[in-house]
Amino acid sequence: MKIKITYERLFGEFEPAAMVWLASGDNAKTKLGYAINKLRPRIKKERERYANKLEDVNIDECSVDEKQNIIRNDEGPPDDQGYVFTKEGKKKRNKRRTELWESETEIEAYFATSVPEDLSAADREAFMGIVIEEKAQAAAAISDHEI
Repeated sequence: MKIKITYERLFGEFEPAAMVWLASGDNAKTKLGYAINKLRPRIKKERERYANKLEDVNIDECSVDEKQNIIRNDEGPPDDQGYVFTKEGKKKRNKRRTELWESETEIEAYFATSVPEDLSAADREAFMGIVIEEKAQAAAAISDHEI
């Protein structure tokens, strides 16, 4: 099932939480670990697409000479990736990068068939809707309250 997710949530919340969780103990051997590992190639492809979009933003907003050739300076700030920007061009670039970070993309989700009972609330929140199906979580919450 394809889901819509912001780059911020995918790369800023889910991916770091997933990598830390997988590295802890035997988590990678669980069904949730399997689901996370199933998503890793998809996330890698999405990261490449995101990097290409960022590069396009840099190219669109960087300084060019009279022949429209990109002006490069490899000694500039690392964040500029060798591009030279006017003050206005850098402001536009930064605004577009923020908009891209907050924009949505689509990725094929893979939901775990079971979730460890000891999964922290923070990890559960980071994984919800990506490797933990929201309906399953809601059903589990209802059954916990009925007990």
